[in-house]
Amino acid sequence: MEFFTSDEELVKKAKQSAEKLGSVKTHQLRRIYSEIYSIYKQSKQDFSSAKSRLILLMPQLAYAESRNSGLHCLTSELIIMIDRIDQGENPEDKIKEIYQFTQSVIGYHKERRK
Repeated sequence: MEFFTSDEELVKKAKQSAEKLGSVKTHQLRRIYSEIYSIYKQSKQDFSSAKSRLILLMPQLAYAESRNSGLHCLTSELIIMIDRIDQGENPEDKIKEIYQFTQSVIGYHKERRK
C-alpha cells in the first residue's frame, strides 16, 4: 500500500468519502469508476499509457466537480492521489489503490442509497 497504510485505512477513507457524497447520482460515480477501471486494466500491459490517461483524467474530474459540487470529496481525493503517482516506489501499485478506493466508494455510496 502506498497511499494508505493498510486495506483497513483504504476502506475507512472510502466509507468517509461515500458519506460525504450525499445525493450524487450513482451514474455520475460509475462514469468516473468506469474510466479508472479501464486505466487500471491498461496499466497491466502498458503502464506509461495508463499513467498518461490517469493524468488526463484530472481535468475531467475537475469538470465533473464543477457540474456537481457533491463530487468534491471524491474528486479532490482522486486528484491528490494522481498527483502523487510518481512519488515513492511502485507506481503500478498506486494505480491499483486508486481503482480499489474508487470501487469501495461506489460500494458504500450504493449501500447508503438503499
